[in-house]
Amino acid sequence: MSTVTVPNFTGLNIYFAIEGIAGAGLVPGTTTYINDSVAPLTTVMSQVPVGGSTANLSDTVRLTVSIGPAVIPITVTVPGITP
Repeated sequence: MSTVTVPNFTGLNIYFAIEGIAGAGLVPGTTTYINDSVAPLTTVMSQVPVGGSTANLSDTVRLTVSIGPAVIPITVTVPGITP
């Protein structure tokens, strides 16, 4: 079976990463989305297998992608206004 060196997709936008996965002869696998206060929205934070490793053609690459910081609900009470 033919092998390929897995490109590093960390830091890329998910759309470019998915194109790169297919372009390398690999298959996009499960994508996990997590909140992150530093990584911009839709940025690949990690991948399995890691960039630089060897994989068989058609193997899957799993991505972890930022959905930005967590939203914290805030309740504001304004005197004289009833909800």
